Amino acid sequence: LALSPLVAAVSAGNAVVVKPSEVAPATSGLLARLIPQYLDPDAIVVVEGDAATTQELLSQGFDHVLFTGGTEVGRKIMAAAAPHLTPVLLDLGGKSPVIVAADADLDVVARRVVWGKLLNSGQTCIAPDYVLVERSVRDALVQKMSDTVTQFLADRPGGLRVVNERQFDRLASYLSGTSGRVASGGGLDREALTIEATILVDPAPDDAVMGEEIFGPILPVLAVDSMDEAIEFVRARPKPLAAYYFTRSKALRARFLSEISSGAAVVNHVGMHVLAPQLPFGGVGPSGTGAYHGKWGFEAFSHRKSVLTKPFSPDLKLLYPPYTDKALNLLRRLL
Repeated sequence: LALSPLVAAVSAGNAVVVKPSEVAPATSGLLARLIPQYLDPDAIVVVEGDAATTQELLSQGFDHVLFTGGTEVGRKIMAAAAPHLTPVLLDLGGKSPVIVAADADLDVVARRVVWGKLLNSGQTCIAPDYVLVERSVRDALVQKMSDTVTQFLADRPGGLRVVNERQFDRLASYLSGTSGRVASGGGLDREALTIEATILVDPAPDDAVMGEEIFGPILPVLAVDSMDEAIEFVRARPKPLAAYYFTRSKALRARFLSEISSGAAVVNHVGMHVLAPQLPFGGVGPSGTGAYHGKWGFEAFSHRKSVLTKPFSPDLKLLYPPYTDKALNLLRRLL
């Protein structure tokens, strides 16, 4: 997340300041040590620090700013960039939904959704945040996902580690405050900062776990009575960074893609769009603004300056005032 935008910015001819996240201090320190060791320190500088450091950097005025993180902090980044009219590329998050139609292959759905959810303990911006599944296959899908979690984590006893105490407490509060039923997992160990991969069935839509991006190994599964209900559920909420649709129906797929606004969409898988450099990666609305990856990153960090060169001759006098009726008629035809 730090180096991919750096590649794009350098390829477009920029000098760059890299500000790694203070939430991952070991990674931040590693980047601060290795980047000046291998890259030109006059062109690329690493600055470590907390939120105050970020605000101080933004106050200097840059040609462009890219920020990866949560929506609330993204608003602060945009506000801090506004005095200098610095353009921003915000790679934010949001509650990326999974919609599962009754005609989907549930075994494949279970493997792909669980795989995407467990990456980095669910701490990725493209992680499936919750599942909307037709009621007729809800129980079967929940069982298959629970079995898949057991299979995938057979060699990893205990829970999945989250980044720090603050995030652990936030995730634990989701579980303690939900009206949903824990179908599998649910175990917590604050000393080890681990949470078992948890499948949560039918939490209330106004539960905290359904109101904020989870960013952890908790997956709510909600039953819907129709795909119309699923579409309206997603449309009634802030636009997500990604949306994942599972169906064999081309007509239903077309409905999902045309009726739901999201930064990206993947049909019959999750998260795979980030692996295709031909595709722009970015959000929409609260999930971000702008896009990068591949050529799109080069474009994001470039300015398309229009340049027009004209010779001194010819220099038609009729272009200049005072205008006769004849000149105006001719200009109308030419221009």
